[in-house]
Amino acid sequence: MLMHSYLLVKRVNKIDEENAAWLLHRVCKNISQFQQHAVTILTSAVIGAMKANLKAIAYQWSVILVRPEYRNNIN
Repeated sequence: MLMHSYLLVKRVNKIDEENAAWLLHRVCKNISQFQQHAVTILTSAVIGAMKANLKAIAYQWSVILVRPEYRNNIN
């Protein structure tokens, strides 16, 4: 289910930003399973949540994103 949500985000984002934000939220809850792409997924989740006006979710994942283990990999 997580992999399916991760793959659907790109398509759904073009149609409905809010549903894409919720899909990214689902994936981010289990970010440990996507270690290679964790920074990219978290960044996309923060941006998508802000576009969908889900500010609490955007804040939640931005706090995770600035942790030392992810901070060095942010562009």
